[in-house]
Amino acid sequence: MITLALSLTLAGPMLVQDSDPLAPARAGQVQCAQPDRGRRTCLAMIDHVFEADGTIRTRTRTVIAPAPLIVLHSESVVTVRGDAVCQTIGGFDDARLTVDGQPADPAVAGAVLSQIAAATASLRGQEACAVAIRTGGVWMTRTTINGQRQPELDVVYIWVSPADGYQLAAPG
Repeated sequence: MITLALSLTLAGPMLVQDSDPLAPARAGQVQCAQPDRGRRTCLAMIDHVFEADGTIRTRTRTVIAPAPLIVLHSESVVTVRGDAVCQTIGGFDDARLTVDGQPADPAVAGAVLSQIAAATASLRGQEACAVAIRTGGVWMTRTTINGQRQPELDVVYIWVSPADGYQLAAPG
């Protein structure tokens, strides 16, 4: 489970091929990664925040354990280049964890975040880019790190409205 959660976090924001790849986000939609439409759940949810200075931030919430529900909350700054959305992979210095919706115990959070940082240390400072291709009713990312294709980081997602009632949960 943690490997998939890390790939969702590291793959960065996943956007549609369009004249404005952020059109769904600008309209208030959220990306739901690894969706289960029947249960209305997502393994990760990605919000986009458009700041007045032109900066685009993503806020990603990723399930890293199902019971208790442990969620990794992380943020990144992204740029749009053509049909790709890119970010420099950072550490998890500002990341936080919640357990069943409550802040994680600091000692537990520190230990888990240290493991995630260690597992991703070789990627720190590298550029991750994602382009999305529509396949049926879902989107599939094509992810690269420093221009090299990384299919293991590809993610299936859909755009959802907050009013649709989707929530975070492990696949079930």
